[in-house]
Amino acid sequence: NDIQDSSLLVGGIIDHDDGSTAVLVEGERRLGQRITLEIEGRFFLGIDPASDLAAFGEDDHLTVRLSWNL
Repeated sequence: NDIQDSSLLVGGIIDHDDGSTAVLVEGERRLGQRITLEIEGRFFLGIDPASDLAAFGEDDHLTVRLSWNL
């Protein structure tokens, strides 16, 4: 815990049979007393078309959110 209430979550899934990889990144930090910065991303790397992850292969995304709290 720090005074800015920072948090970071990183995870991943690797299919050892075909090398398909899914990565998740989430982070949050307060910037002062009223502003919060959040980042969330999901990325799919080297997805084999025959993999169970193939349905998500083109669904990479990154979200950046800046919130003002009253």
